[in-house]
Amino acid sequence: MKAQITSKFKGIINGIIFTRQDEYEFMVKILKTIEKRFGCCYKDVLIKDLHKKFKNAKKYVELNYDEIEIDTIPNILEAKDFSEIEFEDSNWSGFDKINEKIKIGYYTIGSNIEYVEEDEEEYED
Repeated sequence: MKAQITSKFKGIINGIIFTRQDEYEFMVKILKTIEKRFGCCYKDVLIKDLHKKFKNAKKYVELNYDEIEIDTIPNILEAKDFSEIEFEDSNWSGFDKINEKIKIGYYTIGSNIEYVEEDEEEYED
C-alpha cells in the first residue's frame, strides 16, 4: 500500500485560520446564514470565540458539525434580531457563554459592551 497526504487543509475567515475543513465549512454556512438574515452585524470575535470553543471541545467530546447546523440554522432563521439567535447542539451544552454574549450585544458591530469571563479557558493557536 502506498498512502500519502498531499496537502493539509487551511481555510481562513476574516483572518482566523481553520485547519479542519468540516469546521470551516460549518462556519461559512452559519455566517452566511446570519449575514443573509441580518446583514454583516457581528464582530470577528464571534468567529474567534466559536473557533476557540470548538478547539477546546474536541479534547473532550466528538463534535458533529452537521448536528450543530441542524439545531442552529432554524434559530437564526426564526430570530427577529441578531441578539435572539442561539447556537445549539442537542448532544453538547458548550454554547452557553457564546449565546449569553450574543444576547447582551457583545458580538454586535458598534457595541462597546465588555464581557469578563469568570473561568477563561486556555487557548493556543
